[in-house]
Amino acid sequence: MKKILVILFVVSFVSLSYAKTSKQTLLRDGIALKVAVGKLIASDSNDDTWFLELGSPITDNGIVINAGQKIELLPSSSLEMMIDNAKTHLPATYQLWNVKITKYKGKNYIFPSVFFPVHPLSEKQTSEKSDNVETSSEEMNKQNSDPVDPNEILSLPTEILEQFIQAGNVMNETGRRIPDTNFVTIDDFQQELERKRQLNPDIVLLDENAILVRDENSEIKFTLDTFGRNVDMTSLHLLPCEALEVTELKQSSSPESLRFKISGIVTKYKGNNYLLLYKATQIYSYGNFGK
Repeated sequence: MKKILVILFVVSFVSLSYAKTSKQTLLRDGIALKVAVGKLIASDSNDDTWFLELGSPITDNGIVINAGQKIELLPSSSLEMMIDNAKTHLPATYQLWNVKITKYKGKNYIFPSVFFPVHPLSEKQTSEKSDNVETSSEEMNKQNSDPVDPNEILSLPTEILEQFIQAGNVMNETGRRIPDTNFVTIDDFQQELERKRQLNPDIVLLDENAILVRDENSEIKFTLDTFGRNVDMTSLHLLPCEALEVTELKQSSSPESLRFKISGIVTKYKGNNYLLLYKATQIYSYGNFGK
């Protein structure tokens, strides 16, 4: 009898450990990746859902999301610009910079910020090059076809990396460096990155008072008491994240709409305003709120 109990205990312990390990397959909410590379793909159900099919793995805290897996992209101004860009950028492959990862009800999402189109190098190669140039092209193609490591300190967009490699090839063949006016430097790249950041219309929201309400479609939204900045905005669609999940849990325990002081990023997608919630602190009235 004791042997049976011991066996059952061991089996239960192993099963529990396995279940715990199997659940740890999600990236942490709130982490920021330097860069993520992948292809923009639309949902088959035509419900305006978009995914990033990873071109290289993402790792964090021992968790690995392998290349080829799809992660849903959250509605945002950057996603809208990517969708528009993909109409002419047929590969629809991008490097996403300053990527934010969210987690909501057992699923990861990506909130895009800055993106760069990536052009497959094979499409740029021509048969008119000399043997030396062809060899250089093959080496350059090999270097650029390798998956971009999202954990690298610096990972450049492919078209800029190509110019660095071409400059090296010119110097090896002629002994002279390429003219500075025809070469993209790190400073040029950083300026381009800053320019794209400034084009992003997203707004940071800090400690604004808001009420959590449910609309006629049963969707939970934040209605702002005041917003400022001369922006006409009365309610915000909420993007899935861990802070939202916690806030919904608080609201579910109360029969009345709760008031919060909220912080996050306000973005716009196809004319609608969305909020990626960073923090929501409940405001208590103590019986005299509004007096």
